[in-house]
Amino acid sequence: MMKPCPCCGAAVAPLAVSIDPTGTVTFRGRSVHLSPGEAVILIALVEAFPDSIAHGDLYEVYSAGLDEPPQPETVKMRAWHLAEKLEPLGLEIESHHGSARSIRPGATSKAGDARCPVCERDVDEAAIHLDEGRGIATRGGTLVRLTPAHLSLLNILLARMPSTVSKVGLYTQYTGANLREYEPAPKIIDVQICKLRKAIAPLGLAILTRWGTGYALEAVEGSEAAVASLQARAFATSRSCRLKADRADRITIGQLRRAGFSEIQIAYKLRLTYRAVREALNELEANTATDADARTDAQVAALTVTGDALREAS
Repeated sequence: MMKPCPCCGAAVAPLAVSIDPTGTVTFRGRSVHLSPGEAVILIALVEAFPDSIAHGDLYEVYSAGLDEPPQPETVKMRAWHLAEKLEPLGLEIESHHGSARSIRPGATSKAGDARCPVCERDVDEAAIHLDEGRGIATRGGTLVRLTPAHLSLLNILLARMPSTVSKVGLYTQYTGANLREYEPAPKIIDVQICKLRKAIAPLGLAILTRWGTGYALEAVEGSEAAVASLQARAFATSRSCRLKADRADRITIGQLRRAGFSEIQIAYKLRLTYRAVREALNELEANTATDADARTDAQVAALTVTGDALREAS
């Protein structure tokens, strides 16, 4: 029976994997031998394809017919060994944040091809797909794994892309989608956005900071470096601040740092990006270390001359 792909939505045929009674599994003309326990796990994963199967359900399938129930860690270890054995066949087993597992064929497309990483069908290179069940996001055939919190934030930004989502609105929607016994501090949004930026950069997606307003999601053509560059420029533009500290700035930064100002306070005061302040501080620290080494060398040389003079006098 055809099932919809959880990634791209296309109808997916069952995975053409054959397993004989001896435990030999064949896929794409290649074969490997599995233990009885590994074969049971593989059958469950193949039947669930392209969906994932919860660890609890996988444990029940594995335990069925056994005289004594195994330890849950035993099933996880079997699945881990199974993943290693299936690699030569071009089959991959994925673990989804420790709660579920799924199987998919390994990529057969060439680099640059826009293929769905789950079912390998041609996909729209610019389309963005989120699979909350598997904990993945894909774009143009590239896949990244995300935490539930990151998927929730990305979903909110994606719904308004490329418009800006206010920090208040983002916080309200995020806490509503992630109900807990306690309400997280508003600062958690900034922390999670920072982590999410790094996670989705391989997809060519940038999260732009609109200073005093919120965040906006934007697609970028190019490498991860292009994504980082766009994010830095957008941040600087929204704050009307500079990307690089000049000589006068570095002197002032050193003075403010010695006076006890933090990097963020210095950035606000001089209207520089945080990265520019950090680079200037690193340069100042390197110069200070070099100057200290030079002074030490000069002192050693001076002491040597003094010692030689004293010896000659005596």
